[in-house]
Amino acid sequence: MPHFLSRTAAAAMLIGVTFASPGCSGSSHSETPVRQYTGDDRFPVDKAREDGDYVLYLAGQEDKPVWSVTLKASDDLGFSRETGKLFAIAGHDEKRLPEGKYVWKRK
Repeated sequence: MPHFLSRTAAAAMLIGVTFASPGCSGSSHSETPVRQYTGDDRFPVDKAREDGDYVLYLAGQEDKPVWSVTLKASDDLGFSRETGKLFAIAGHDEKRLPEGKYVWKRK
């Protein structure tokens, strides 16, 4: 029986450490990726699925927001290209972007 208790205690401690450990990323754990542009996409514009705050980041630099917006469910969200220029789309607004890989995240 003592052997069983030590395994249970060890498992409980491991679970506690796993959930208490900070993540490796600099971004908030509450942000969920919802749309990304990787450079070879067909410029996907979709709809926001929920009301909320959305943040655009250059991929790999999630500690430096490029653009933050508040959207309603069904507002446009994504990317487009016009005359060779890349744009982020959010609702009725757009923002010109330098070439790169980007990700929209919902806070």
